[in-house]
Amino acid sequence: TGQEYYRTDLHAHEIYDGQWVRQDDRVVSVLDFGAKGNDTGDDSAAFQAAINSGEGMVFVPAGTYRIATKLNILNKSGLTLQGGGQYQTNIYWNGASGGTLFEIEGSQGVTLRDLWLNGNNVAATSLVISRNAGNTYNTILGLLDHVRLGNVTGTALKIGSSNNLQVDSWMFQNLFIDNYGVAVRIEGTMTMNMNFIGGGISGLSSIPSTVGFELVSGDDAGLQFFIHQTMIAGELPDLVFFEHIHSAITHMSYK
Repeated sequence: TGQEYYRTDLHAHEIYDGQWVRQDDRVVSVLDFGAKGNDTGDDSAAFQAAINSGEGMVFVPAGTYRIATKLNILNKSGLTLQGGGQYQTNIYWNGASGGTLFEIEGSQGVTLRDLWLNGNNVAATSLVISRNAGNTYNTILGLLDHVRLGNVTGTALKIGSSNNLQVDSWMFQNLFIDNYGVAVRIEGTMTMNMNFIGGGISGLSSIPSTVGFELVSGDDAGLQFFIHQTMIAGELPDLVFFEHIHSAITHMSYK
């Protein structure tokens, strides 16, 4: 009863007797599409509908969202998925073992911010950033900002693809990864200009023989990666720049 307001700097709803009324058509919330965020049921369909809505900003309020099928950001331009905090907005896997929570494919200008993509120690991968033949766009000019990945049985973050199509110019700002087999896997001859600023890749994991960075490429010409003030398994590489995959860094493997 009465009138309450739910507000962020991005979105506003009014609540009348428990009914949500969307006030700003430029931004949608996953709640508009039926997501609960109360650690029950399956919010997969609501998330995918919000992503596919065509709006430029999808807001994910603080809560625990169960996801049982992979969420796809496919052929999008300028989409932002905005959470309520990397510990407060918990998107966790509730599907079959070996699954993937999110894939960004053939999209440009995508931002993920203030989210926790939690594999629940069941999923193999938190996030894939890729491009395949037939996609509308190259997968370029993306940003992950204050995102947490991990609790996966395989690779937390996969970037690029074996078909060597362009995945270029991504910024990973204050990215945190823990509990993984491989933290970051980067592959493909057209995967380049990956920038990691701040954040940390924890060496603490329930999986033995973990790897921080795994770089896989048949032809490493043109690949550029930049790591600055990012904690990697207890080490702090300050202004470590490695080009053409020739310079070494702590806890990195090569194939």
